[in-house]
Amino acid sequence: MILMCISALFLSACNSGGAQSVGDNNDVVQTQSTTVLQETDITKFTNDQFDGADLYEDWSKSKTTIITINDLGISHDGTEDSGIKIEGKHITISKAGDFAINGVCEDGSITVDCDQPGIVRIIMDNCSMTNQSGSALHIEKAEKVVVTASFETSNLLADGTATDDKAGAAVYSKENLTFNGSGTMTIYGNRKDAVVCDKNLKFTSGTYNINGKDNGVVASQGITLKNGCYNLQSNGAGFKTTSTNDAEGYIGIETGSYSITSGGNALEAKGSIYYLNGSLALTTGAGATLSDGIVAKGLKAGGNFEMYGGSAQIQSVDDAVYANGSVKIATGCLNASAGDDGIVAGENIEILGGSIVLSQCVEGFESNGVSLTGGFIDINATSDGINVCGGNDGSAKEERVGINDFERSGEGEVTISQTCINIKSDADAIDVVGSLTVESGAAYIRGGQAEGNNSIDCSKDYIITSGNVNAAGVESEVITPSDASKQNTVVLEYSDVQNPGTVACIKNSKDELIACFSPASGFTKAVISKPEFKDGEKYSWYTATIKEDAVTKYGEIVSEDVNLGDKIADFTVEKGVTIVK
Repeated sequence: MILMCISALFLSACNSGGAQSVGDNNDVVQTQSTTVLQETDITKFTNDQFDGADLYEDWSKSKTTIITINDLGISHDGTEDSGIKIEGKHITISKAGDFAINGVCEDGSITVDCDQPGIVRIIMDNCSMTNQSGSALHIEKAEKVVVTASFETSNLLADGTATDDKAGAAVYSKENLTFNGSGTMTIYGNRKDAVVCDKNLKFTSGTYNINGKDNGVVASQGITLKNGCYNLQSNGAGFKTTSTNDAEGYIGIETGSYSITSGGNALEAKGSIYYLNGSLALTTGAGATLSDGIVAKGLKAGGNFEMYGGSAQIQSVDDAVYANGSVKIATGCLNASAGDDGIVAGENIEILGGSIVLSQCVEGFESNGVSLTGGFIDINATSDGINVCGGNDGSAKEERVGINDFERSGEGEVTISQTCINIKSDADAIDVVGSLTVESGAAYIRGGQAEGNNSIDCSKDYIITSGNVNAAGVESEVITPSDASKQNTVVLEYSDVQNPGTVACIKNSKDELIACFSPASGFTKAVISKPEFKDGEKYSWYTATIKEDAVTKYGEIVSEDVNLGDKIADFTVEKGVTIVK
């Protein structure tokens, strides 16, 4: 189902932060204003600063201890007190400083065990290290370790399938660890995980190819990713944090390109997930479905999920985005196809701008409250398009896998302002236990065909103060705006079910075409609310057909794209709701 205001401005919504509008009335859609929140520094959210050592990539041979590895032996150019111990093919570094490693070793290891203050910097200079019985890189003790992939080099750290150590990772660190550089770093976790860090883990710049038999990257306190190109494949989670302490367990992403294919959740944080201005592509579940017993979300946050710019493409077997706290999307483009729900929040969903397309999902938005104050939203749902305070996991059937562990009670609110939203639903397009308010913007809503489904189901006040609202469905009893609404509404009632693509048009007394609406499925009632409907003025209801060369076939149709047909009825708009049969 294509919505005019989305299809016309989709690309500019993704690529621009400037003001945009549709139609002659600026109150209809105006979004992405300069007041929309723009964030560019991930450390504002994680409080884990990138210091000079994290970002420094250059190195000088004259100031660096050079270590050469191969399967015949290991050598270095350092002195006796340089802090290097060699036992067979295994290297132990016990002093702070810079160490550059080159060569290939099929069964060796690098261990850092340094009780001195200072930074241990390991420069991978075309280095390939595999340890068949443990971690290729093991950090036991150090103030901090930085691993640099040297410029235009290709490097490998891998463990073997026979690994029997407790860590079970190609790279294991008990201390803070940073990866940087402008080369390529490949990490294979052939037994279990690729990277495990017990404290804070950072990646910045460079190219990373990460493969985990179980998880890709696991850190306790937090993971921060900044710049670079990341290609990750895992059977378990992609990037994962485990700490439940306050202000820990976060995943922070700032710029960069990320391609993650995972059997489990692509991004899984015990704390919050923050995403700023990157390019994110997530695929979970390896083509499985929930009926196969696979639970794999695109993003799962134990705290909040916040997005500021960038793009996110998500294909998930379970929910696309899940946060136990709140979801906030300020700018950027999120496109998702989900085997379960699109965006789920234990608390509230707040959309300030950007573009959100949920091309396939069970429920679109599910939370205790939804605030839409900018942006372009397109939802195609097999259940409710927006569900607020709908009890437990509203889309769960019996005890199927993937059911979210929450109970919703009380009342919530859906607010639409300065937003262009299109919902195609096979149940209730908007289902809110509480109130619905449309303050401005444009809402094009289609409910399900089965008995009991409505385009809008609202238990409390339904108020329209301004904007365009077009709702249609096969409804025995249509939900219309409350008496407190400031804008008039017209309900067109048909005697039988109309075919998808049937066009309803309305002219004013000046013979001007002011509304044309074409639902994408069958309907018996069309509810239209526009600023043009004035008290006591006369209007006419017409049939129409869409021209063959028209770009937009459904939603709001511009007058130039229709051939006007027969007049169905004349009517006078009354204050509030006018029903025309």
